[in-house]
Amino acid sequence: MGVAVERFLAAVNAAGEAVRLSGGTYRTRCLAHDGVDSNLAISQGEKGVVLTCHSHQCPTEDIAAAYGLTVPDLFDDAADSQVLRQRRADLWMPCQGSKNKQPCSGHKAAEYRYTDENGVFLFASCRCSRKRDGCKTAFAQWQPDPSKKSGKVWNLKGVRRVPYRLPELIAAVAEGRTVYVVEGEKDADRLVSMGYAATSSPMGAGHWLTEFAVFFRGAKVVVIADRDDKGFTHAGDVYRSLAGVAESVSVMMAAVNRKGADVSDHLDAGFRMEDLVRAVREKPVELVDPIPVVESVLDPEVEALFAPNGSVVEDISDGFEGLAAADVPVRRTPMSDANVERTVLGSMIFQPGLAALAIDNLDASDFTVTAHQAVFSALLAMYAAGTAVDVDTVTDEMARAGTLRLIGGSDYLYTLQGFHVDDELMQEHIRILGERSSKRKIEGVLSQALTRNASDQWSSKDLVEAVTVRLQNVISSRGDTEKVSVADRYEEYREKKLNGDTEAILPSPWPELNQVLTFRAGNVVTVGAGTGGGKSLLAAQWAEYVAFTLKLPVAIFSMEMTAEEVMDRFVANQANIHLDRLSNSDLSGAKYRETLLSNGDDPGNFVKDFTEKFLEVGENLKTADHVVIRDEGTVTISKIRAEIRRMDAQGMKPALVVVDYIQLMECEGKLAQDASAIAEVSRNLKKIASDFKVCLLSVAQFNRDVKGRKPTVMDFKGSSSIEQDSNGILILYSELDPETGQLVDPSSSTMTVAKNRSGKKEVEIALTNLYHYARIHQASDRQF
Repeated sequence: MGVAVERFLAAVNAAGEAVRLSGGTYRTRCLAHDGVDSNLAISQGEKGVVLTCHSHQCPTEDIAAAYGLTVPDLFDDAADSQVLRQRRADLWMPCQGSKNKQPCSGHKAAEYRYTDENGVFLFASCRCSRKRDGCKTAFAQWQPDPSKKSGKVWNLKGVRRVPYRLPELIAAVAEGRTVYVVEGEKDADRLVSMGYAATSSPMGAGHWLTEFAVFFRGAKVVVIADRDDKGFTHAGDVYRSLAGVAESVSVMMAAVNRKGADVSDHLDAGFRMEDLVRAVREKPVELVDPIPVVESVLDPEVEALFAPNGSVVEDISDGFEGLAAADVPVRRTPMSDANVERTVLGSMIFQPGLAALAIDNLDASDFTVTAHQAVFSALLAMYAAGTAVDVDTVTDEMARAGTLRLIGGSDYLYTLQGFHVDDELMQEHIRILGERSSKRKIEGVLSQALTRNASDQWSSKDLVEAVTVRLQNVISSRGDTEKVSVADRYEEYREKKLNGDTEAILPSPWPELNQVLTFRAGNVVTVGAGTGGGKSLLAAQWAEYVAFTLKLPVAIFSMEMTAEEVMDRFVANQANIHLDRLSNSDLSGAKYRETLLSNGDDPGNFVKDFTEKFLEVGENLKTADHVVIRDEGTVTISKIRAEIRRMDAQGMKPALVVVDYIQLMECEGKLAQDASAIAEVSRNLKKIASDFKVCLLSVAQFNRDVKGRKPTVMDFKGSSSIEQDSNGILILYSELDPETGQLVDPSSSTMTVAKNRSGKKEVEIALTNLYHYARIHQASDRQF
């Protein structure tokens, strides 16, 4: 390994990023684009380190800069740069110093800054990267010292000690918010990122000062103890100093049954803040994943494994004198209930006929207890495989999956027998479980939104769009347990068939097509053609017909044409004004007249003034609030959803949504050019049509190799998913001269109904193209 590779790996380590060795190449996360996978390859080159970002092809200089290096640092024969030397100085901690007999090989992994009430910096506490790997002095503090070359001195002599995040603590108390006191700054930061008010003392457990109490006067305080003797003692110190000063003080701890478990371990295990349990000293039980239970019918020995705090409770008072039951804050009812979950699982096991109700409407994430998630996942796998279900087979499946340990053995499955219910009650329990799960997920979306809003890294528009689509996903992912049988659906079906359902059908401007294709709300119809094949014109004419003839709301998402170009086509068609005259803003004909004269032609009376006609048609456009054109360079699924939702809120939900065209849409920050991205866009467009009950007309490009032959549904550029997701597909084709490659007749083409789930397909409709008037006519009046 060369010097440059070692230097870069040290920089990666200093940044706190993980490195893995794969096939002789080191891999880590590329910070130049804030990647999430090990997409950066680090290898030895001829003169130094070679850096390759496989996902975004980030420039080498950007990658180096992201890790605090410069390009010269990437060569074996280079001296350390000023940037690198400064970075090393910034990452230095006393545990690395020469005074230590065995200097630590770590570096500063985190720095927590303490300020006074007004935000003035007082001191910082730093944590070594080797805290859990041998460093004996993993924490150190420094205060500013202008007399030192580094500008700091590593001690707290004479400096005022204050709680962490003091200005935010004072604000939270004034606002009446609950303040959480945790043992370390890292846990405090995590709770703050989740929207809670949190603080800690400098240097952690054992360093709480009684003078800190002044900042908690009248506050509602929850002290979260780490689950070890040191943590309980520290929590007791905090409690005693705040009792009688704060409005209320309670001491809680993680629900995770592991020595030393803190609030981060609690959250990492999938518990919520509401699941914190009252702090008691405990005798640890050998249980990998604790399962909080509200009520129990288990025998005492098994019940110990499922106690609310995951431990055998032993009452203690030392360290918590004066802590009465009334001091424990009233917890709101959890959004899920262990007994509801047991009822669903028990019914699935002991009444297998009811399992389909749960499988169709729930998934593992709807269960709050980890063990219940494991049982449901096992049942799901068994029903998918057609395996008979009873306690023994479920036990075997969970043993095979390695999840049997999560429920303490098969005995727990037998206890579920007392919870199974009949069909009607099962549906109600599924509804309750699903509803509460949805609300939890909504809370999560909104909490994340508040965090992102506080970070000031998202624009308000992007934040609203992201939150809106995620909230919509929560709702749309929830199944409907009602009206699934034929008997349930019959009345609505009969009404449609006897009284007609014409309102749900959206006609096109071409009568022949209307005889063949039924375009209903919730359907996707895709128009395909090669480059210059007229697909955008056809989509624009269809949108214009719906908007101005049928007078129905329309939303157009155009990445192919600007809003002005779309409006030019509306006017050209309605006013019989040549498209060139509109494109050149030459309504009076002055430019056209000048062109004819320069060519030696006599314009005579040929050049007309179309201004009056334009203004006449313009009256239609002037009042067209129900027609929306979004012509951003790139369009995302979330933007389409947001616009439809906005129009619906204004009482004009679009009858037709036009997307022109699929391959120009954006998917995960990139244009939908590869098969997987196009498939993702196509599926989501189908979901939009279904969720909002709108007719969606999508435009798609064909591959370039179709030139010279008639295309098929398999020729869509990038993916066959377009064909799968469409209810109808229309293919435009104009015959080319095989020798010249030119159109045989530019004024004629065919529209083939290549796919039609509601009627005939492979029907060809002859078209007459009046491109100069932005209009396509059908060439005949056949009846089908």
